[in-house]
This record gives sequence, structure tokens and C-alpha cells, in this order.
Amino acid sequence: MKYKEFELSNDLIHFHPEKIFFRVISAEQNVDLLKTIPHQLKEDLAITYHFLVGKTYGGLISGPIDQQMLKNYKITQEELHQIAMENTPRLFPAEFKSMAEIIPFCPVPDFMYVLTNTNKVNGAAALFYPNMIEQIKEQLGDDFYVLPSSIHEMIVLPAKTAESMGDIHGLIELVREVNQTDVVKPEEVLADSAYRVDDQGFTKIEEPKREHLWLKEEVLEPIQSFDEELNQETMEDEIEP
Repeated sequence: MKYKEFELSNDLIHFHPEKIFFRVISAEQNVDLLKTIPHQLKEDLAITYHFLVGKTYGGLISGPIDQQMLKNYKITQEELHQIAMENTPRLFPAEFKSMAEIIPFCPVPDFMYVLTNTNKVNGAAALFYPNMIEQIKEQLGDDFYVLPSSIHEMIVLPAKTAESMGDIHGLIELVREVNQTDVVKPEEVLADSAYRVDDQGFTKIEEPKREHLWLKEEVLEPIQSFDEELNQETMEDEIEP
């Protein structure tokens, strides 16, 4: 499905709360944009709010809600967030399947899951639907790790399985490598990060500190020059009886 986002005129858009939804974008890549629109941060991700113009055959058209529109609507950001949280799961129902179900013709691990929505557009936002994290934990019977495949989907791995595979920090490098390929369009990259979801909430995995190996200065014994050695020998000869 194609997705088109464009600027909306405040004069043309009337307040239709049933058409407000949210999506998730990279906070680091949209610093300037986030200064002008209401949003909520989730680690290095940002929940942003949008107005659904319409769904077309194979497409979706919407526009971002900015601070001025929020004033025109005469609602607070908290109210906007609540409206979007209620609407988005209805407008874009979540879809959670194993990767083996999605691509049965490929030999993929049966412990990898894909979270998106039925439209396959802006599906990464489904992670923040009300009660979604609890539903995933119940289905997996475990905490889990999240890899931001793109703005359209998240890859989910059960915690015990992921941790049994080795250093968990390797997940960060895996995401980074995929984002640097042509598999994900630059404008659809969500983050070069990985996250753990447990009873503590949604937490970004911090990269390990790299130890710098500094050259140690060795204290060397002073080296006598040839002239010093010659002078010393001459003095020894002179004091001989």
C-alpha cells in the first residue's frame, strides 16, 4: 500500500476526532519537525499525530497535526493522544504473526515474529496500541526484544531465545546493517536501535562502552652517546697509576 503524507491547511481541516491517528517515527532524524508538532517520546522513537484524509485503492493519504491545529481544535496534547490511542487500533488493526507464516516459502527461524497492521503501512505504531505489549507477552509467554524493521513493522523475539543466541548487543548491529542496505528506504528507517520489553517497560538497549587501548609509555634507560663513552674511557686511562 502506498502512503502519502502532506501539509494540511488549517482553514480546510475541521475537527473530526474519529479521523485522528498516530504513527511512529525516528526522533533523531526528525529533530526540526518535532519542534513544530505535538509528540510523545518513547526512547529514541516519537509518537506523532495525524489526520486521515482517506484510504484509496492501494493507498493512504494523511497529514500531520501541528501545534496551530491543536490550538484550533481547542484540545490539549493529552486529549489528542487519548483520541489517537482509541482510533488507531480501529482504523489500522494490529497483525502479529510468525515470520514463518508470512513467508512460508523461505527457511526462516520459527521464533521470529512480525508486528504490523492489516494495511502494512505505519505498522510499527502497533506496538504502542493499548494493551498490545501485554498481549504479546501473553502469547509468547516471555518478555521480548523488539527490532525496528522500518516505520511499517517491528520484529519481535522472545527474550529467552534471543539471549540464548549470544551477546544481545549483536541485535543492534543487525538492525544497523539492514538499515544501511537497499532493503529499507532511507525515509522509512525507524532507528539503529534494539529494545527490550519487560515489566520495567519499553527500554532501549545501550551499546557497550568501547575500551580504548592507549599506548603505554615505557621508561627507557638513558643511552650513553659515543662521545660520553669515549670520555669515560679516557678518564679511566688517566687515573691509572
